[in-house]
Amino acid sequence: MQLFIYLIGVILFVSGFYFIKKSDNVWNGVCHIFVSIVFLMLTQSLLCIANDMLKIPLRAWQYAIPEIAVGVYWWYMIIFKKKIQKYEYHILDVVVVVVMAAITVIWGIHQFGPGLENFNYRTMDAGNHLYFTRQLIKGEPETFMHFAAVNTGVWISAFRGIIPVFYEYKIYIIFDLFVLFLNGVMMLTCLRKYMTNTFTKIVGAVFSIFYMCGHPLSSVVFGTAYFSTGMMLVLVIVYFTGIVLNREVNKEWSEALIAFSVLGLAYSYFLFIPPVIGGTFIYLFYENKVRKNQVTHKLIRNSVIVWSILFILGVFYLYEFYVAKNAVIFNSLFYEGCMYGHPYGDFLFFVPFLILLAVSDIKSKKIGFEEFLFTMVFGMLIVLALGTVTKSVSSYYFYKIYAPLWGLAFICTMKYIASMKKEQYQFCTAVFVPWLLMFACFIGRVENKIYDKNHRFGLEAGYENVSESLFPVYSANRRIVHELDGLKDLNKLMMKSAKFAADRDMYVPYVGNGVVEDPKTKVCEIFDIKYYSLSNQYSELGVYSHEGTFYIDKIISGERDYKYIMVVYDKDGKDATEGKIDKKKIIFKNKAGYLAEIR
Repeated sequence: MQLFIYLIGVILFVSGFYFIKKSDNVWNGVCHIFVSIVFLMLTQSLLCIANDMLKIPLRAWQYAIPEIAVGVYWWYMIIFKKKIQKYEYHILDVVVVVVMAAITVIWGIHQFGPGLENFNYRTMDAGNHLYFTRQLIKGEPETFMHFAAVNTGVWISAFRGIIPVFYEYKIYIIFDLFVLFLNGVMMLTCLRKYMTNTFTKIVGAVFSIFYMCGHPLSSVVFGTAYFSTGMMLVLVIVYFTGIVLNREVNKEWSEALIAFSVLGLAYSYFLFIPPVIGGTFIYLFYENKVRKNQVTHKLIRNSVIVWSILFILGVFYLYEFYVAKNAVIFNSLFYEGCMYGHPYGDFLFFVPFLILLAVSDIKSKKIGFEEFLFTMVFGMLIVLALGTVTKSVSSYYFYKIYAPLWGLAFICTMKYIASMKKEQYQFCTAVFVPWLLMFACFIGRVENKIYDKNHRFGLEAGYENVSESLFPVYSANRRIVHELDGLKDLNKLMMKSAKFAADRDMYVPYVGNGVVEDPKTKVCEIFDIKYYSLSNQYSELGVYSHEGTFYIDKIISGERDYKYIMVVYDKDGKDATEGKIDKKKIIFKNKAGYLAEIR
C-alpha cells in the first residue's frame, strides 16, 4: 500500500511540475522530463529536514502526502486554468538520452553483475552511505549530506515488506546508476542552448557523453553517492540560474528553482558550498543590484518570503552538523582517503578554449555566469592546494574539487565553440581529430596490443602508453574495476554471509582484518564496513575500526556468545581462529574465508 501511495505522489508531482506553465518560452521536452525528476529529488531533500529535526523514521507515505497535494494543485491549474507549459521535441535528444541509458546499463552490469549481485565498490564509502540511508529510515540520522540518503531511503522504505532487507542494497546501486545517467542528461540540458547547428549539435552530444563517463562514472566506481549528486546539482544550479538570468522562466518560479537547487547542493556535498553557492549568490547580487536585472517590487517581496523561510531552515540544519557536532567537517579535511585524482591530465583538452573564452570576456568586459563559477571553483582549488602544502588539507579532499571543475570546463568550452563563426570550425576540427584518434587507440587498447607483441617497442625512450595518459580519468575507471576482480572471492563471501545475517536479523561478526589485500594485484580494500551495512547490522567496534580479531578473545573468554561468525583469511591465507576456536560447522567456504556455526 505504501509503495502504491508513493508512486501516486511521484507521478502527480513529476507530471504536474512538467506540464505546469513556468515560462512563456517553448522548452526542450526531452530534457525537462528529467529536470522534473531532479526537482522532485530536491523537494524530498528539503522535506527530509523534518525527519532530522523531529528524529522521526523516514517513511515513503510521509513524502507522498505533500507531493500528492502539490501535484493535485498543479493539475488543477493545468486543466482548469489552462496554465500549460509548451515543449518541443527533437530526435537528437532522444538518441543521446538512449545512448546514455545504454552506457549506464552496460557499466552497471560490468561493475555489479547482470543481477547487481555484487556490491562491487572500490572504497568503504558505499558501505557508509548505505548505513546512513538505513539510519535515516530508522529516524537516527548520521549524516548531514542527506540528499542521496533520503532519495534512496524513500524507495527503500516504499519497498519494505516487498523485498527482503538484504536486497535493499540493489535499490542503492540502482539509484547510484540513475544519478550517473542524470549527470549526463543535465550536462545535455546545460549545453542544449548552444547546440544550434549540425556541428555544435554533434559536439554537444559528444561532450555530454564524455562528461558522464569521466568524474561522474568515477564516483560510481568509488561508491561516493553524495559526490555524484553534488556534481549533478552543480549542473542544475548552472541551468536554473541561466534561465532565470536570461528571463526564460516566469518570475514566480525563479526564486523556487534557484533556492531549491542551492539548498539541495548544501545537503549533498559540503565542499562545493563555498565556490558554487557562494559564487551563485555573488553573481545574482551583481546582476540584480548592479545591472538591475529582473528587479521588481513583487519579486523582492516574494524573494524575501521564500528566502527567509529557506534561510532559517538551512541555517538550523547546517549549524546542527557543522558547529553543534564539533565541526566534524572542518576537522576532517586533513584525513586521507581513496579516490581518483590527477593534477592536470583531465583538463589538457580544455585549456585552449578556456583561454580564448577568457580573452573574449575581457574584450567584451562582461563575464558570463558559467565562467564566473569556473573561476570561483578554480580559486577554491588554489586555496585547497595551499592547504595541501601546509598539510592542513589532504590530497583526498583536494582532488574532490576537480569534479565541479570538470563539468564547468565542458560547459565553458561549449560556450566558446558556440560563439565561433562557421569559418572558425576548422580550428575545432584540427583540435578534435587528434584527440578522437587517440581516444580510439585508448578504447581499442591499441598500444597495449603492440607492447604485448614486442616488449622492446620504444624501450630506449622509456615509452609509456600515451593514449591512457591522455585520458587518465577514463583509464582509471576501467583499470580500477578490473582490479576489483581480484577480490571477487572475498566479495562473494561477504555477500553470502551478509544475506545469511540479514535474513535472520542476527549479528554475525566479521572475524579477521577488515583491510584486505589481494595477493596478486596488491589492491587494498576495506570490507568490514560494507559487510555490516549489507547485513543491516552495526559493528560493535564502531564504524572505523577494522580489527575483527577482537571477537576471538571475547568468544574464548565467554564475554560474547555468537552462534555464527564470518572468518576472513589474512593476506598469507592464515585463519585467525586456528587453534582457538575449533568447534565449527562450515556453512559456506571459499578461498577468501568461510561462514561457520560455532555453537
